[in-house]
Amino acid sequence: MVLRLPAGAALVALLLVLSVPVPAQYASYVAAFNQGAGGGIFVTSNILGGPTGLGFISGSLDVLTLGEGGSVTLGFGSPIRDGQGVDFTVFENGFEYPSQWVFSEVAYVEVSTNGLDFVRFPSRYLGPATSLPAFGTLPMGSYAGLAGSLPVLANVVTGIGLPLNPVFSGGDAFDLEDLAFEPLVLSGQVDLQNVNFVRLVDVVAGLDQDSGGTVIEDSHNGSGADGADFDAVAVLNSAANAAPGQPRVSFTVDALGYLILRFEDPNGIGDLDPLSFMGSFNLRNFGPQELDLYYEVWSLDALGIDFRTRFPVVGTGLHGVAGVGIADLSGQVSYDQFVLPG
Repeated sequence: MVLRLPAGAALVALLLVLSVPVPAQYASYVAAFNQGAGGGIFVTSNILGGPTGLGFISGSLDVLTLGEGGSVTLGFGSPIRDGQGVDFTVFENGFEYPSQWVFSEVAYVEVSTNGLDFVRFPSRYLGPATSLPAFGTLPMGSYAGLAGSLPVLANVVTGIGLPLNPVFSGGDAFDLEDLAFEPLVLSGQVDLQNVNFVRLVDVVAGLDQDSGGTVIEDSHNGSGADGADFDAVAVLNSAANAAPGQPRVSFTVDALGYLILRFEDPNGIGDLDPLSFMGSFNLRNFGPQELDLYYEVWSLDALGIDFRTRFPVVGTGLHGVAGVGIADLSGQVSYDQFVLPG
């Protein structure tokens, strides 16, 4: 959130910005910025480099405000690729109030290979149909496929947190595999192994819709804020770190509404390091004891193991965001992030 600050009239600016030296795992330049309506912090360099989160209860001001309906397109030093698990994380500056409810200003997320043809991640809004009150918040898990729904815990300046570990970093993680059947991907115009641009498009609360046609509400209404405020984009799978044999962790929901958590490795189940398991629910640590409490071993094969929740998760109304990661014996790691469908 950024409160309204004095600003000139809204304008559309297309900025080709010379890259400043930033680590390859983060956005390295702003290819385009379309400033939306209202005030905010319109410093494009703030979105480059790593996140500077301030934890659960405070949002960073080292951000780029999109303005209502605005957008920013980011470029990267090494192309993002569709690896195992989630491939990149987008950090906004949401904060909790009360615990596990978040002040969220959200945006659509789109990717492109050539900077001209973009494909948008499917999105889902699970909150109320009516506008939120001033400074209203929603439970974690009210948004899926949108950026800006979670606090940011990692901070590269202070050294707090793990910015490249979406289980605990905060922010919203995205898996390019979710776009595999989009027309522009099937036609080859967007290559999921060669994503050079990420575009963030501010959602206009009360007007814009999710992929199913539901009108999206967020904390913008009545807050005095003007559009989502983005801190960073972190790349987990890129052309620079491609290596064979990466393990895989994934969430799916079966036909009966149970959540299936699978760990696997192309080199065989014996290559997984069980001691490396990491988990979170709503960014709180979720360890092996909790795994045993809520899941049961469902199946086992030569490549991996499946755990199934002890009760269905679909239709329960339960909101939340689960994160899981695991490494193999060589240290390669895979992460997944899943929004419970309620």
